[in-house]
Amino acid sequence: MFQRPFHSLLLCLSLFSLVSPVAAMPDRNPSEENPVDPLQGEWQFYKMVLEGQEMPPRDPRLDLRYEFLDQGVNRLYWTYDQGRTFCERKGQYIFKDGFLMDEIVWVNPNNKSDCASDVDMQLGRKSVSQLDIFENEIVLHIPFTDKEILYHWKKVATP
Repeated sequence: MFQRPFHSLLLCLSLFSLVSPVAAMPDRNPSEENPVDPLQGEWQFYKMVLEGQEMPPRDPRLDLRYEFLDQGVNRLYWTYDQGRTFCERKGQYIFKDGFLMDEIVWVNPNNKSDCASDVDMQLGRKSVSQLDIFENEIVLHIPFTDKEILYHWKKVATP
């Protein structure tokens, strides 16, 4: 069963979908603009930073991952309680000028029912978020009230 700290994390993560809704996604394929997409691979969430204060995931049972695949497809998923509980969705993305534009195009019908209340699991949702790319880490910038939360993801697999 989900616990309050996990809901807090999901709420914060879901806020990135609320950052800046997009009216229309550009009709472009990221691989056409960048033959080598620096985002491609699998990234695992490992910490948040709020006002310079590092915070590890609140629950060590949470495994939150973001995969960036060919043809501008991404997959966001998390498991909890060693995979017994999960949420999963796929999106179509464009990364340009330091911003990640994302549109959710598929939601796993077998997701735990709580997933439906998360904006990051709602079909058709569009968002734009600032994203920094480093060699083995990405940092997603999420506005949070009058502050900014930085979500750090480490690269765990390369295509």
